Amino acid sequence: MNKNVAKTLKDLGCYNYQMSIDGSKNTHDFIRKPGSFDETLKKVKVLNEAGIHTSIMATISRLNINEVPDFLTKCGKFFSI
Repeated sequence: MNKNVAKTLKDLGCYNYQMSIDGSKNTHDFIRKPGSFDETLKKVKVLNEAGIHTSIMATISRLNINEVPDFLTKCGKFFSI
């Protein structure tokens, strides 16, 4: 995802884009791949700057269940939950 792709999506009528964040940075990077938490946040910024609302999906598991309250609080600062 970059500015050109985000602009194209917006021009084509995309108004919402869903991204996955599966807990804290360490947990998310363990589940997905190292560095993916920070990359996801960068992509959210690019999408928001293009005027595309970003929704976050999290798969809750035994690896992140204890992080959910803190995760929701922190994400609420950046996303509509």
